[in-house]
Amino acid sequence: MWVRGYHAAAVQTCSSAGQVGFPKRDPAKLAVALANTHCTMWIRCTRGSRWARLGQLLGFARATSDKALTATIWDVAVRGLMHYSDLAHLVSHACIGAWLRA
Repeated sequence: MWVRGYHAAAVQTCSSAGQVGFPKRDPAKLAVALANTHCTMWIRCTRGSRWARLGQLLGFARATSDKALTATIWDVAVRGLMHYSDLAHLVSHACIGAWLRA
């Protein structure tokens, strides 16, 4: 399941250590960074499996932009067991697609 945009619950998920390989960050600073980000994309598990629980965060990426010429993708992170599944590639391309449509 793709989730786009800033969500307060996602701040807690990302700031907790080791969820998707994202370094532990101060939740207040992370909330400010996400609120000032042009595009934020999340992938959550839609079916429970042996690799992930239902609703668990699988991947994350955010992009900043001047909304005219350039965009920079930051903080691409994917859950450890999913590193070899192209999720980082998909999240990055979802950010690029959202930026192009904006």
